[in-house]
Amino acid sequence: MKKILLFIFIAFKSLAQDAEYIKTQDTLYLLLEETAQLKVQKFTKFTLQSSSSTSLNFYEFSEAPSKQLTIWTQEDGKFPDKKLNRIVKRKDFLKTNKSKIIDADFIDTIGVTDFLFTILKLNETKRVIYVLNKRDLKKRKILLKKAKFSIVGYAEM
Repeated sequence: MKKILLFIFIAFKSLAQDAEYIKTQDTLYLLLEETAQLKVQKFTKFTLQSSSSTSLNFYEFSEAPSKQLTIWTQEDGKFPDKKLNRIVKRKDFLKTNKSKIIDADFIDTIGVTDFLFTILKLNETKRVIYVLNKRDLKKRKILLKKAKFSIVGYAEM
């Protein structure tokens, strides 16, 4: 039993530990928890606030009051002509993209500043970022939601 728990722990911790590899990818996946109500999680280097409405999900990474990154996703129903989201089979997806998945613990090791400017490289328009819900990892299919960056308020005050 201990070996199985250790294996599960290592599998989730090693989702995306190679920052150099991640920097070279044109598609990245953020593993975040989608919640119906406002949820605040405190990490060592930042605070993550997440909330959802009927068609929008917000994720705010804050290192300090003046250093914030807000990521949002939306459902396809509002804009049927623009397919923002994809449904993929969990087993196939994890097999091919395991090393491209970034979780909040990984962001905590490098900090929001490095995540924003080194990993995401928001100035590169080719980069596509999807958000996947942690709860979907237990299902047969995963919904990938294309991320948009609504506010990048990142100024020293």
